[in-house]
Amino acid sequence: MELDIQFETKVTLTAKDMGKDIIDLDELLMKKIKAQYEGRCSRNGYVLPNSVNMISRSMGMVEKGRYTGDVLFYAEASAKVLQPPDGIEIEGTVIRQNRMGMYIDYQGAIRVMVPRDLHIGEVEFNDLVKVGDTVRVEIKKSRYQVNDTSILSVGIFKGKVKTGAEGAAAEEKKEEEFTEVVEEGDDAAEAEEAAIATADEEDEEDAEPSAEEEDIEEETE
Repeated sequence: MELDIQFETKVTLTAKDMGKDIIDLDELLMKKIKAQYEGRCSRNGYVLPNSVNMISRSMGMVEKGRYTGDVLFYAEASAKVLQPPDGIEIEGTVIRQNRMGMYIDYQGAIRVMVPRDLHIGEVEFNDLVKVGDTVRVEIKKSRYQVNDTSILSVGIFKGKVKTGAEGAAAEEKKEEEFTEVVEEGDDAAEAEEAAIATADEEDEEDAEPSAEEEDIEEETE
């Protein structure tokens, strides 16, 4: 899915660019090429950030007939691109859920829409997956245009990989609440047992005759 490509491009330096103190011309050209291609789609796929390198360049020439003062360079560069083939499985993060289904993000480069209609009755898809979870999906179809900020794909849900940070925190909170309820129940049971024991002791004391009662019984006899 990740490919190494080489391509040719035109780079123009304007009068504003050349008005600055240019220490390294190649570095300036590289910066402009990166800004033009990285983090968006080209004809070959989504160009990954920090992957573009300039291989060679021509001498600069003034564009004819435009009278702008711009200097034109032809450059050859290389880059890494993402181009997902149909049928490949990827792991991404759930970024949104609605009645239509869920949307998965893969490295900010691929957005996969997983339709709910294809997963009717699946408990894991409909009830167990939340926003922030990592899931596995199979890509069925993709499309993009030059300069798009991401590739749009349609896929099928293949399973949940791990719970997101928010989901894990929620589960931990539920476990803590359950533990507190159990502890409160144990404390209540102990208190009830202590109350019953105290009541039994009081009944036994009431049942035993006092010394005065014993003396009265002896005099009566």
